[in-house]
Amino acid sequence: MAKTNVALDPRERRFVELYCETGKKAQAALVAGYGGNLNSASVQADRLCKRKRVIDAIDERMAQLIALYDMGPDRIKREVAAVASVPLSQIELKGSDKIKALELMAKLSRMMPGDKVEVSGPGGGPIEVNANHRMDIAALGDDERAALKQVLLALKAKQIEHEPPRS
Repeated sequence: MAKTNVALDPRERRFVELYCETGKKAQAALVAGYGGNLNSASVQADRLCKRKRVIDAIDERMAQLIALYDMGPDRIKREVAAVASVPLSQIELKGSDKIKALELMAKLSRMMPGDKVEVSGPGGGPIEVNANHRMDIAALGDDERAALKQVLLALKAKQIEHEPPRS
């Protein structure tokens, strides 16, 4: 692994290397010496992947591997297009093996979303949702009230059409 500007201990470095090569967090953590079984290694892997220095090291190593193997998004798109256009009978490998390899390459080049995506509001806080769906009908003009009445009648008619028969 090339030099990084983050200080990782030897087990963290091993985890980063294994995870970047395989894409499997729990197995990488287990082999790197975290946890005595796959379940505890999975928990440790999740904790490791929340540390800023580990995240930075993973990003740096992924970029190195993508450059080393020339597996940027453009190349992966070309490969997928080529595989899609070749009849399965003409592929030497099993088609599913090549697709799996391409999926892994796409994952490594960050073309696919990760296992978990956390969404948060400003400053990492919760996202505020305004669930106030009230309407002041008295404030609507005659044309707006007529349009609203038409919409509500259409919705009611559609609801009646789609109601299951009552037994």
